[in-house]
Amino acid sequence: MGQREKSRIGVFAFCAATILVATPAMAQSLYLKSHDDVVIERIDQTAAPAAEARRLTASPDTCQLSGIAWYGEDVPGGGTLDPQGWGNPATINSSGQIAFMAVVNAVERNQGVFIASADGLLPIAIGCGRGGGSGDPGSQCGDPSPIGGTFTGFFTGTVFVPALNDAGDILFIADVYGGESRRGLFLYQADTGAIVKVAAMGDISPLGGTFSAIGPGSLNNLRQVAFAAITGGSRYGDLFLWDGGTVSKVVATADPAPGGGFFWAIVTEQFGFIDNTVIPTGPLGDINDLGQISFRGYVTGGQALGGVFVSSDGSHQWYAAVGDPTPMGGTYADFEAPILNNAGQVAFMSDVRLDTGFSAGWFAGSPGDFRKAVAFHDAVGNGEVIGIAYSRNPLAPLDDAGKLALWVTVRTPGGDVQALLNNEPDGSLVIVAQEGDPTPFGGQLRFIQAWPSLSHDGQGTLGAATPGAAGGVLNAQMAYASCTP
Repeated sequence: MGQREKSRIGVFAFCAATILVATPAMAQSLYLKSHDDVVIERIDQTAAPAAEARRLTASPDTCQLSGIAWYGEDVPGGGTLDPQGWGNPATINSSGQIAFMAVVNAVERNQGVFIASADGLLPIAIGCGRGGGSGDPGSQCGDPSPIGGTFTGFFTGTVFVPALNDAGDILFIADVYGGESRRGLFLYQADTGAIVKVAAMGDISPLGGTFSAIGPGSLNNLRQVAFAAITGGSRYGDLFLWDGGTVSKVVATADPAPGGGFFWAIVTEQFGFIDNTVIPTGPLGDINDLGQISFRGYVTGGQALGGVFVSSDGSHQWYAAVGDPTPMGGTYADFEAPILNNAGQVAFMSDVRLDTGFSAGWFAGSPGDFRKAVAFHDAVGNGEVIGIAYSRNPLAPLDDAGKLALWVTVRTPGGDVQALLNNEPDGSLVIVAQEGDPTPFGGQLRFIQAWPSLSHDGQGTLGAATPGAAGGVLNAQMAYASCTP
């Protein structure tokens, strides 16, 4: 809503955005990447035969969806909800609650963070104005902030999804008007209804100096938070831990890497805004209930250029490294955010260097026991995968049993179809939903949100447009239970 641009910095030039799209000649290392939440299109797109349906023929596994929050739903306190489910993802917990950011139509208090379930919709924090990063507080009618003043702008899109734990606690980033700081990371505590500050711009950094920029974070069931922040004039963001009001360093640029060398970059992605601020957005770390924290780091002078790490009690362990062999052949070339479950397993998207060029895919497991979840040109139904979304935290599509939820675009004889899949621990793929499936509101699914989440016990989220739905429901946040055949 106030976003101007984003930049990503990586070791390889082909790691420059969030959705990957294959071209017919992967052997020539040609594929595109497009911006967050943009419907993707292959450069060789041709018109589909009119007589053929845009459907995956192998779809007996489609799961039962339930509607949780929808366009036009009444918001307590006034206005109606516009969740923009095709663009704003949601997180889910084991109680079937979801957390998401949404616009509120027809009122001054026009945006906020919500929690919803079968029991209804609850606003957690409401703001006003033109949105996060706009510098416009509107009529200053937002809810009071724990750092003084009022909440104003919230942030839409994939990288700003609120984190949610099983207790119903919610972690979110928001702008503040008239407070001690203009922006902060906040934690709603469900048992008391209180909102507390995790960190804000201008707070003292464990690295010395103050935080010049605050990013989003991940949350576990112990109310521990792993979050991104920039200290002073640093070029990159680093990872920090908030635990009961105390902030400490997890890993930072220039820290020694395990096995030798030093980290030269941790949080390399930043968004810039029209109010001349930036937010370090990723790749974010993840934190499980054991207090382990996963992250992607680049290394100089070490055993590899970079990789996936898991940190326990301040000690970092390599989980996967650039140059390691992958389960699909070839070697890992670069990584996105590693998602971490309570079994100590990780899931991540990685570019892959093959003898014939480059490809990319999702992988899950632990050192010595990784599996390929999905990759370009894999068969799904009667088509092949041509689109894959990056791994992102705090969107956590890996449950504690090792099941992984994935969004793909599949090229079929009738055209391209977006679909949501579950990759089972045995490597099999289950089709959860696809464009054209019926919705709980009537009509059909279109433009499926590319970043699903799973609870620890395998309940999943699905956001989408819902054309043809009854009552003018244009889009919705939905959920599904386990879809294992």
